[in-house]
Amino acid sequence: MVRIHQSAWERLRSDILARGIPWTRLILRTRRMPDDLNLGMASRFSVALVYLGWLCLAVGAFWPPAWALALTAGGALAWLNRAVYAFFWRKRGFRFMLGAVAMHWLYYTYNGLSFGLGLLLHLREALAKR
Repeated sequence: MVRIHQSAWERLRSDILARGIPWTRLILRTRRMPDDLNLGMASRFSVALVYLGWLCLAVGAFWPPAWALALTAGGALAWLNRAVYAFFWRKRGFRFMLGAVAMHWLYYTYNGLSFGLGLLLHLREALAKR
């Protein structure tokens, strides 16, 4: 169990540090944002929606109406990715699909984190050159 836990966290760490941040820095350095694979508009909107959802959940602790917006963001995120979620449901069932949705939303969360960290490093490098 400990080995599985370490392995999962190591993969997550590696995906952020060895993939997400370097890709972000390359994209910002070349000033060319491709609209394909996981950089397409649907993925960009998904990252924005997942962060809107997290923000509204946090705000909802102090202002409960924000939970309705969190639910709306989650619904929009599910609708935007409905084709892949329907595929998971057809192939492996409803419970599997729910787990896949949770992992997919985690994926969008750490992709947003990777982009934010890559952007900060890019800006720091640009300011250091001045």
